[in-house]
Amino acid sequence: ANIAHIDHALAWARKHNLGVVLTALSLPGFRHGVIGEPAPADKSSPFTDAETRYDAEYVWWQLARRYADEGPFLRFELLHRPGAPDAASMQTFNETMLKAVRASNPKRVVYVTSRGMDIDTLNEVFDSETIAADWNVALAFEDVDGRVFAGDSDGLKRFTDAARTFAWGREIY
Repeated sequence: ANIAHIDHALAWARKHNLGVVLTALSLPGFRHGVIGEPAPADKSSPFTDAETRYDAEYVWWQLARRYADEGPFLRFELLHRPGAPDAASMQTFNETMLKAVRASNPKRVVYVTSRGMDIDTLNEVFDSETIAADWNVALAFEDVDGRVFAGDSDGLKRFTDAARTFAWGREIY
């Protein structure tokens, strides 16, 4: 349907030597609410509904297959601002989507996140052995309240500690 728009954007980015992060802002049967507003009443959740999670897995499997031959300039973000109800359902989501991408893209950089995509829930990502074993994952998070990058020393320390944990013993700079 709208794949032609993605193809066009990738061709343009490739021509200009730019990187692209293909980010899911919603998934089949699932849509986000506006920050600060109640969640939409008519959404199914890929975190609590197996059929909706399967639909999301299929979308990522298809996208990964379609773009398997694209170079490292293309990266995937599985779901921006996921809003999962708990850490376990978010971990299941991340691992399931990552497996779908890895079926055809073993080295594609894939951004994963925590249920809140924030400093308070960031460490939850680190409990996944699947993610820990994958050297081509990156961590996506937002600092919407400025606790990390706006001079809050506690927030910056928590982020630094989280980044070191995310490295799973690997050298970070």
